[in-house]
Amino acid sequence: MSKVAAKSETAKLAIQVSDVIALIEAGRVDEARVLVNQLLPNNPDSPSIRHLQRVLELPSVTTIDAAPRTSFTRERTWLKAHAHEHPGCWIAVVDGCLIAASPSRTAVVQAVREALGNRGAVLFYQAGDSV
Repeated sequence: MSKVAAKSETAKLAIQVSDVIALIEAGRVDEARVLVNQLLPNNPDSPSIRHLQRVLELPSVTTIDAAPRTSFTRERTWLKAHAHEHPGCWIAVVDGCLIAASPSRTAVVQAVREALGNRGAVLFYQAGDSV
């Protein structure tokens, strides 16, 4: 590849990364995930694209210093019935009751801490209809 072509590819990648970041900053996370997954096959060695892919991965569930639970049936029931009412939001549910819903995960975690102290809640991200 010539130096001119390499510079062109680098500039194109920088614009694409900026587009993904702009989507994230605009709260359009679902669209950002789609775009990153489209960019990854053509840029498998790009540290920027790899980083964005990791950042945008759906979260996994872990518990820390939480009492063992035998069932999350009430939370799952609530989510099945009501999660669609909060598109593009993080949702916190405990014992079948909504604690908080917001596009900001940080705001939801803060609301859970204020409402429950150290007690945990089920956190769930309800994808939006934008994609």
